[in-house]
Parts: sequence; structure tokens; C-alpha cells
Amino acid sequence: MASPKLDQLPPLGPHEYFDPHALTFPPPPHFHLPTCNPGPLAPCDSPTKATTLPVLPSPPRTSLLDEWYTLSTHLVPAAYPRVTPYLPLPALPEWSPNKDEFRAAVRKTVADVLSTKEAQWKG
Repeated sequence: MASPKLDQLPPLGPHEYFDPHALTFPPPPHFHLPTCNPGPLAPCDSPTKATTLPVLPSPPRTSLLDEWYTLSTHLVPAAYPRVTPYLPLPALPEWSPNKDEFRAAVRKTVADVLSTKEAQWKG
């Protein structure tokens, strides 16, 4: 059951849902988060495209509505197979408060991973 006082109020518009003067405390000031500009990422390996399509398990079907309706078969790969050998990952670089030492350790780890990948490519 509605109150008679509430029935006399005009309906609220979408901009009238929040009244900042009705707060019992002041709203917090707006703040801006610092921006972050990470370096460029290394390119990802994309899946290889098959040169020949696999044979379908059954021949293409014809529909009763053949003139108006086209049946199609969609081949979707279930998984991208592993392309790297099963090798242990290199140890993560030790954190150091000295930025130059830590960057050098990270560069060494990246160089180890890339050299392993290149050795795999070369056979």
C-alpha cells in the first residue's frame, strides 16, 4: 500500500536517482591512476594452415530443400599440438634491488629461451 505523500511526488527521471546533497559525508575527491606504458610484446606463433584438407568421415549430404538450403561442413581444429620439445624451463632470474643486475638477468633468461627455440628450428 503506497503512502499518499509518495503518490503526490512526481516520477523521478534517470538523472534524479542520485542526490549528492543527501549524503551524510562528503564524496571522495576524484583521483587519477598513473599510466603504464609497457614495452612491445614478442610476436606469438600462429597455427600453421593445412595445405590439404582432411577427408570427411561421410560424403556430403543433399537436403530435401536443396534448391533453397545449403548444407556445409565446418572443420575446426580441436587443439593446437605442442610444437616445442619437452625440456625443463630455465630458472627464473633472481630478483635484485639493483635494476641493472635484474635487467641483465632477465635478458639472459630471454636469450636462453630464444636460443633453445632457434636450436629446435635448426634441428
